[in-house]
Amino acid sequence: MTIQIKHSRLGSTRIFRCFCLCIQLLTGWNTLLSGQEYIFQVADYGMEEGLSHTDVQSIHQDREGFMWIGTNYGLNRFDGYRFKWFTQEKHGLQTNAVNHILEDDQGWLWLINTGFSTSREVRTIDIFNPVTEQVVSFEEKFKAKLPFAPTDINSFCASDKGQLAFVTKQKKLWIYSSADGFEVHDLGVYPLSVEFFSKHHTIWCHASKTIDKLQDLIVEIDLKGKVVHRYEHAFPFQHNFIAGIDKGDNLWYLSRYWENKRFEKNQKGRIFKIDPSGVEHAFLLEDSALPDGAVNLDMPMIAYQYGFWLNPEKGNFWLYSKGSFLGFDPALGSSQELAATHKELAHSNVVYFDKAGKTWVGTTFGLYVIDLNPNPFQSLAYDPTKESLSAFRGITQDKQNTLWACIDRGKGWLGRFKTTGGAFETEIIGSEKAAWGRGYKYGIFSDEMGNIWFGSGQENIITKYNPENNSLQHFPYQIPGNGQVNIWSFYEDKNGILWFGTDNGVIGHIGADNSVALLPKMENISAKGGCIYQFFEDATGQVWLCTDDGLYQLDVEKKSVMPYHPKGLDFLQSGIYHAHADADGSFWLGSNGLGLLNGIPNQERTFGSPKRTASRTIRFMPFMKMIPAIFGYPQITASINSTNKLPIKSLLGERWYFRP
Repeated sequence: MTIQIKHSRLGSTRIFRCFCLCIQLLTGWNTLLSGQEYIFQVADYGMEEGLSHTDVQSIHQDREGFMWIGTNYGLNRFDGYRFKWFTQEKHGLQTNAVNHILEDDQGWLWLINTGFSTSREVRTIDIFNPVTEQVVSFEEKFKAKLPFAPTDINSFCASDKGQLAFVTKQKKLWIYSSADGFEVHDLGVYPLSVEFFSKHHTIWCHASKTIDKLQDLIVEIDLKGKVVHRYEHAFPFQHNFIAGIDKGDNLWYLSRYWENKRFEKNQKGRIFKIDPSGVEHAFLLEDSALPDGAVNLDMPMIAYQYGFWLNPEKGNFWLYSKGSFLGFDPALGSSQELAATHKELAHSNVVYFDKAGKTWVGTTFGLYVIDLNPNPFQSLAYDPTKESLSAFRGITQDKQNTLWACIDRGKGWLGRFKTTGGAFETEIIGSEKAAWGRGYKYGIFSDEMGNIWFGSGQENIITKYNPENNSLQHFPYQIPGNGQVNIWSFYEDKNGILWFGTDNGVIGHIGADNSVALLPKMENISAKGGCIYQFFEDATGQVWLCTDDGLYQLDVEKKSVMPYHPKGLDFLQSGIYHAHADADGSFWLGSNGLGLLNGIPNQERTFGSPKRTASRTIRFMPFMKMIPAIFGYPQITASINSTNKLPIKSLLGERWYFRP
């Protein structure tokens, strides 16, 4: 699983955390998919971002695009930057607990208090005008025309056009619009809980055959209360959860059922889709490619411990069950458990989908916004069952625009990817293998003439490949007393001489006569070696070596190497993995154990460059134990022997924030 930390801003002063989790795509019901195709982006909002209360009970987006958040302490309006509160104390709400929000055809919000978000037993209703910000109670608005008491209501829902539907304990269906007021109809089935308006002007409902609160029927009724379709299964015990309606007007629901006893452990599940013509299609969860436990059906039968929602824009589902919060797509067989890394999502009260397809989740710990986007990366030449095909060491490109990649595990691997035509050869095969050399492939390099150089393990050879004539040339080398040595890095100097560094501190070069020569053993290299990770040439022409045993300087004219750790800078004998110089000549060093180092090299040991006014200015940025690549982070904890302080730079341009 890949985890990506993403930076975002809320207004000009607020900071909130995002994390991205890549979905691991498994074999689908109809399609075999591999790699990571999507990422989840999750942003959280709490009281520090301006939310009035962390216990979020209801969410709604109005026709103007504003998000309305009902909490246990008032109503919040969110404009994308800040929250505005509406409370009992300041605006005259009957209660600060806003458990449900409906919008009528005039754009007024019906704020319903039921005690908690999963209950439909209404206590009070406030009607809120979002333009004037005035509040009236349900009783005050309708006065003598009051159709029923709020406490008579046992279910309610709203259409996307602002029609409201209420079912009362008197077995009546009430349809409200501002033009016609309330219309009342007798119900053809009861107990009944209205859930969703369809696009073809019907209402989808939960119903019960015998036991109240047991959702063992799915019923479609018209706007006059008559039954259009009734969906009942032969399971002895069952509980159905309507997820929602997709763009094609198909209803989706999950049925959890028991074949023998109601509370037995071996519960099963099916996802059903009902198309607009009324035909039902079933998907067996136990036969799908979802991982074990992805749809947790083993739980007590308590409605508020279970939730199932469909995102109509994205087509994916969200399932809340017994401490988990899972996103999955049954058509693709992909799933992701978000509560494993963000436990607050396992305490979800409500899930809502905005017009852009983002998922808003209200929990007892705050508000979360989840977006599902395509992963910008795709995996090539990757087989999760073969570890030997996962550690790519080098990538380069020749003048024919062929991309070359090598791997440092297994029996040796070399791949070619031609950007024009899209053909990808997973390895050099057949008769070519022997010619390319056996063993691992480590260093890879493209020189000025367009030749590709490969360092090979298992055989002490360097291979040069000429793409123009498809020819190979081998350069054997032997290091007395060292046995097998692997080429780790390459560098071509201004004279066209190719230099190479090994994984045990040996430096060599290939001359014009194609002979291989080795330099004397580097000073202060440890007995166990000292891998040469990188050759780096700065703006003055000085060549630096990044090694396990610190920073070194290479004189390409004299063909000599010396360590770089003058007095006071002995800490540079620690592992240096990567070097970078910015436009001001300031160095950035990725170290092993000292974090990120930033400063100007000592003027006394710089070859062929003018003396610098600032010397030995080193800044520690130990935000990580080991940094193999260079990024600038504006964080200072120490300054050693500094004469002139340099301005602090951030190569990323913006800070990344992490909140515990």
